[in-house]
Amino acid sequence: MNHKLSASGISRARRCLYWARPDVTWPEREPAREASVGTAVHKGVELSIAAGGTTYPDTHGLDDVDAERVGRMVDQWAKWWGGYHNGRWQTEVPFAWNVKTGAVRKLPRAEHRDYGDLEDYEVPGTADAVLVDAATVTVYDWKTGRANVEPPATNPQLAFLGGAAMSLYGTPHAEVGIVKVSEDGVLSADHTMDTFDTIAIRAEVLGMVEKIPKAEPKPGPWCQFCPAKGTCPATTSSVAEIVSAASLVRRPTMSLEIADNDHAAGMLTAIDGVEAFISELKKRLRDYADLNGGIEMPDGTVWAKSEVTTERPDLETPEAMGVITGNGWAKALEHKVTWSAIKRLYGAAAEKAARDQLRQIGAVKTSVAPRYEARAKKGRAA
Repeated sequence: MNHKLSASGISRARRCLYWARPDVTWPEREPAREASVGTAVHKGVELSIAAGGTTYPDTHGLDDVDAERVGRMVDQWAKWWGGYHNGRWQTEVPFAWNVKTGAVRKLPRAEHRDYGDLEDYEVPGTADAVLVDAATVTVYDWKTGRANVEPPATNPQLAFLGGAAMSLYGTPHAEVGIVKVSEDGVLSADHTMDTFDTIAIRAEVLGMVEKIPKAEPKPGPWCQFCPAKGTCPATTSSVAEIVSAASLVRRPTMSLEIADNDHAAGMLTAIDGVEAFISELKKRLRDYADLNGGIEMPDGTVWAKSEVTTERPDLETPEAMGVITGNGWAKALEHKVTWSAIKRLYGAAAEKAARDQLRQIGAVKTSVAPRYEARAKKGRAA
């Protein structure tokens, strides 16, 4: 394939195409906290639609606070969805639209939206929810987080998904909607697409695909969320500029004054590059530590991976539910039960009692996550 463009990147591609070149490397990055929460909410919505009722996702990768947030957001979505949505909905529907020939195909579902092998002019995308009837296909996109979202009438990702769905299912119209889910409620907006909208978005994306192989970097505020910002020459040169200027905080006389708007915009782009550089450097240090048994520090400690075990209440057995209700902790059941929910509602003593009693009957789930930190070398006092 001669590009890395997908539906979710069209908005960024309107400003810069360099990141979508096939020869540009995307550094591996750990998912941000809000992204992990959003992924869990998406999964909860998917499970709820399939089950026909509110279903919570596995949140073992999140801490207790974020697990509770996910539960509240799934609850808010369920209240909104249950009010007026019926029908045979499909979830997480992956498409590939050949923007040169117009052909659309439905792709096999895969983990992490891995679209597999695509033709040169095929652009992939995944619709969060799709409903098809004789005259209209409805496409929804779930959004979480605090970032502003472009409305459906001008949102290129939705236009692409709606156009692909119209072409695949042969409908003259598409209802496309943004559904923004938060802990406080749901905001939604819809737009009706027709054939002319489909022609317009296909032509725009075709023009992008044809320009991608020779595209050059065009830095700006959009670099903040770019998948290639850790390797893009525009941002890596900014890294050198900032690191050199600051000399890693060894120049206390460095000015922090912002001269004008152009200077401010340039520094924002540079900061994004520095953050991407540091993220990639951390990854390489972790890899090095794993291969070499850790990194010995000047003070004699060793920076290496350790495992952190997290426990969660497991209420799938009647005995476990009996512990919660029998101790008067039922209010914690309003959302997915966590230790922090019990502590917040009933105090630290109740949290400790819940842990002890649920452990005794084996009603806890454990998960293990890696953590890197400097510790005293084995056989040596700290």
